Amino acid sequence: GLPETAAFGRLLDWRSAGVHDLVAGLAEDVAPLPHARYRLVAATLTDSQRHPVGHLVGDLLVRPRSAYGRDRRGRSLFPDADVLHVGRTDHFGLLNHPQVHTALLEWLG
Repeated sequence: GLPETAAFGRLLDWRSAGVHDLVAGLAEDVAPLPHARYRLVAATLTDSQRHPVGHLVGDLLVRPRSAYGRDRRGRSLFPDADVLHVGRTDHFGLLNHPQVHTALLEWLG
């Protein structure tokens, strides 16, 4: 990381253990169901999840990598999942976001 972002990165590391890395604990304990269709949603504060800030802070609670079920080595917990990225919002902004509503209608329809 950049020296300018080191302090901010340390702040992110103070998140609770349950949120810190959602994938690490799950990947070893729970295998994906063989016939389930997975739908994953991630948000970032930035338009693009590839933007350095979006990549670093995600939605202020979960980083995109964790939201998509990818571990630190890039392995995917849900390799065939349908994914939706919503930019310019935070974790709780997803609750009533029109893009999420549209995706749910499509996915459940």
